[in-house]
Amino acid sequence: IGAQAEIETFSISLFSDPHLGNPIHNYRFSKAVEWVNKNQEDRNIQLVAVLGDIAFHEDSLTWAKNELDNLIVPYAPLNGDNVISLGSEKYFAEIFGPHISSLASILENMKINPRPVI
Repeated sequence: IGAQAEIETFSISLFSDPHLGNPIHNYRFSKAVEWVNKNQEDRNIQLVAVLGDIAFHEDSLTWAKNELDNLIVPYAPLNGDNVISLGSEKYFAEIFGPHISSLASILENMKINPRPVI
């Protein structure tokens, strides 16, 4: 009988549509960042994916970036439809673009799509 392959498990934490800029949403987001950092080792969290509509304006996107930079694991921010409909995709690219580019060293082919989302 052949040897069984060793299976490595890991977790990805998802932050979905945080809509930051509202004090209650900001508080919950900060608590989520704290939770990931506190539980990263026990749950083997390897990545946080922030699934769109992080915030809608430049100041809130900057706040989000600063908060996410407190994570002890890599994070991948994704743009959302509300950000685009409000015309804030330029700010998203300016604020998160360098971070997304840096992810290419750990997540193969990670980059911002050069075409607009439809």
